[in-house]
Amino acid sequence: MTPESVFALVFSLAIVAGVFIVFSGMRHRTKVLEMLHRERLAMIEKGIMPTSDLEANPQQMSRARRTARSNRLLSAGIVIVGLGLALITLIAFTSREPELAVGVGGAVALIGGSLIVTALMVHRGPEETLLAGSHSNGERRGPPTDRPV
Repeated sequence: MTPESVFALVFSLAIVAGVFIVFSGMRHRTKVLEMLHRERLAMIEKGIMPTSDLEANPQQMSRARRTARSNRLLSAGIVIVGLGLALITLIAFTSREPELAVGVGGAVALIGGSLIVTALMVHRGPEETLLAGSHSNGERRGPPTDRPV
């Protein structure tokens, strides 16, 4: 097997695996939304007026906005990294110059990587980013969770 065919096979398997992961994530999200909808309908049937969790807590609304922005940035970053990898593959096979391919496609992939890092920083929030290393006992705080402590 030539190195080019091995590279093409590995890259094709990576693409198929990525599509499978995205499909699984979308399916899981659909199930979660369906369960939330059924829970809300059950409350309405019992005569209980369901309130939005976001209306009850303004901090959660701010976190929800931040999370939505983070998700958009993360999605854009992943797409741009994929575009960069696709450019690497396309240029490498058509021009037979892998250095040129890595240079051009790598630059695009780095832009996508910076969007992914930005998404992770936005998701964490400015106040949590500033306070992450300032604990007196040396502990680092993890990402915020919705569970009560």
